Amino acid sequence: MSKSEILAFLNNHRRVRVATIEGNVPHVRSCWLHKADENGIVLHTFKNKDLYKQLCENPKVELAVDDSPNGIRHGDPRYHDQIAEVTQIRVSGTIEWVEDKQLEAEILAECPTVKQQVEQGHEVTVYRLRKGLATVWTLDYEFEIKSFIEL
Repeated sequence: MSKSEILAFLNNHRRVRVATIEGNVPHVRSCWLHKADENGIVLHTFKNKDLYKQLCENPKVELAVDDSPNGIRHGDPRYHDQIAEVTQIRVSGTIEWVEDKQLEAEILAECPTVKQQVEQGHEVTVYRLRKGLATVWTLDYEFEIKSFIEL
């Protein structure tokens, strides 16, 4: 995939897993990707969340996004056929905090639950993964040497 194809994929499959490290322990959670473009991958969190604390302590992350259909279950007779169609993109790098009221307003307009949480007093913060290194996985390339594309 090219850089533009990866950015399009990320914008079309916006549930992302964010991996962080706290101390010596890895943590992964699902988050919502706001957008991915030439300026980086934009996400958000709240300042009272563990994710925020972990990112402050260690801003290195890996993101994983895939296009798997809902409901793939191991043991389902269709599992192997379904997993054979999945594409996953992983992006690693270092996040930066973004002070941008326009981006924050876009996120609040796009996601009513985030807006509601802000109205309840939770402070949202925006972060960006700029110049991350992306690699693409499909079952066809499972044992190939990984190649990386700078986003």
